[in-house]
Order: sequence, then C-alpha cells, then structure tokens
Amino acid sequence: MNKHDVKAVVKPNFEKIPFKEYYNRLKEETRVTESPTTPLDDFLLIAAKETGKHPGSIRRWAYGTAKPNKLEKKAMAELLQCDADVLFPELA
Repeated sequence: MNKHDVKAVVKPNFEKIPFKEYYNRLKEETRVTESPTTPLDDFLLIAAKETGKHPGSIRRWAYGTAKPNKLEKKAMAELLQCDADVLFPELA
C-alpha cells in the first residue's frame, strides 16, 4: 500500500482527540460497501505497518493495557497528523 492509499483509509485526527477516543470512534464505523474489512481493521493493519508492531499491540494502546514508546508515538502522530502528546496524554 502506498502513501496515497494510506491517506484514503486513515482519517487524520483533526479533532485532536486522544488515541483511545479515536480508536473507539473507528469501532463504531461500518464497512464501506462490499469491503470484507471494517475501517478499524484497515486502520489496525496500516498502523501496525507504520509502527512495526502487531495489530494487537495497537489495540492494547487503545485499551490502556500497554504504552507505545517514543518512536511508536511519533509514527502514530505522523500517521494521524496529530501531536503525540494529544494522542497519548500522560496521566498525572
């Protein structure tokens, strides 16, 4: 998949919401026409490729059971066109 295809599948996080909320919104989206995959499935595969992680790792970031490292946060920030601190806020 080239960069143009990625942009067509991955919606930028222009609302500047945390990754957990972005992920949950994708879960609510339905399949596009006759596609065998959901928007969330497509996103997980692309995010996994961009970060070098397994799609399960991306899910764990959304669920809060694991945290991405700095390089993974940077890759996700670039993919979603959003600041990493917004996507993954540190809890006090």
